[in-house]
Amino acid sequence: MYVRTVTSKGIQYAQLAHNVRDPKTGQPRAQVLYTFGRVDQLDLDALRRLVRSIARFLPPDEQAQLQKDLGMEWPFRYLGSPKLGGTWLSDGLWRRLGIQKTLQRLLKRCHYQTPIERLLFAMVANRALAPSSKLAIEKWVAQDVYIDQLPAVEVHQLYRAMDFLLEAAEAIQREVFWTLANLFNLEVDVIFFDTTTAYFEIEGEDADGLRRWGHSADDHPKMAQVVIGLAVTRTASRSAAGSGPATPATRTSWPRSNGISTAGSSTGWSWCWTRASTPRRTAASCRAPAITTSSGRSCGWAPRGARGGAAPGGKYRRLPDGLEIKEVVVGGDSAARRRFVIVRNPEEAERDRQKRESILAELRQRLEALKQKQGEAHTKAACELRAHETFGRYLRQTWARDWSSTRPRFAEKPPSTGSS
Repeated sequence: MYVRTVTSKGIQYAQLAHNVRDPKTGQPRAQVLYTFGRVDQLDLDALRRLVRSIARFLPPDEQAQLQKDLGMEWPFRYLGSPKLGGTWLSDGLWRRLGIQKTLQRLLKRCHYQTPIERLLFAMVANRALAPSSKLAIEKWVAQDVYIDQLPAVEVHQLYRAMDFLLEAAEAIQREVFWTLANLFNLEVDVIFFDTTTAYFEIEGEDADGLRRWGHSADDHPKMAQVVIGLAVTRTASRSAAGSGPATPATRTSWPRSNGISTAGSSTGWSWCWTRASTPRRTAASCRAPAITTSSGRSCGWAPRGARGGAAPGGKYRRLPDGLEIKEVVVGGDSAARRRFVIVRNPEEAERDRQKRESILAELRQRLEALKQKQGEAHTKAACELRAHETFGRYLRQTWARDWSSTRPRFAEKPPSTGSS
């Protein structure tokens, strides 16, 4: 394909043509594809646009050289194409939930020079779209995505924004909760809550992430753990994963750190959890007007200040399904007043009793065997038995250094005299 000129009646014309073979003679002949018009009246701008269009398919160095030779420097230079969709949608939800207005109101009295609200949104959007470290967010914001009113960030600004977030966390959670409650017509008079852990077979732990070392609910303490929590109301459920093991501290902080908060409720509400979720610490941290504590096992734990009323020998009311319940109020009419509903499952209690009796029978046999040993062997065997994960909590040693089996320490404490 080429551009040729032809002369007709003394006037030159420019044409775009290419050669084709004549099917009859077999000789090549020119076939005109397009006529540009008279040479002295050519539209030079149109020709330049055609050259630019063709030059797009050349290698970049040849394209640049051709533009330079022809004096056709491009009016624009390609800088990049950041993604917009994910951050645009996230920003819309951020504003719809009222988080932006809440932050802006709280920031008025702080007089920050950095855009704290935009920095917090950038960290939230990064966690949702491309989870990475705070240092990596610098490159992510500058090159990968477009965030309105935030062309770039520096890592020290992110840490400063997190300092503010820690101070205002309670107020932000309260505002977001009520926005969601109004938006989805949530009913939160009763919240059922529990946590567990999941382990990952990886080397080490995440330096700045979810997977951390700690106690495992499924007996894998040497693996990195993630806490998984589930909160269920009458009309909705909420689950989330958090860093660290399922310790009392994480069980206590998980509800509020994942948006499960009803601060300021005027109708009263109740938390419902299992005994394994350390209800005393959780109740103290939630500061709820009414706390409901349920346990599928026989009640071996009592709220502080009401141990006598919550002991297994207290008065229970039997339900039609066989469960036994009773109400315990701690704190009287003071601001620290708490209402507990203790639930006892007789079938589970009987299974616990049978299991405990089986352990005690095995323990008595080991104690008898221990009496047959003398000297160093006796001392070593006694220490191993006392440190045993299962049998150790059923043992006590008197001042006479005699060993005896007893009920678990959490169910019945040893006498204060003559024991250690």
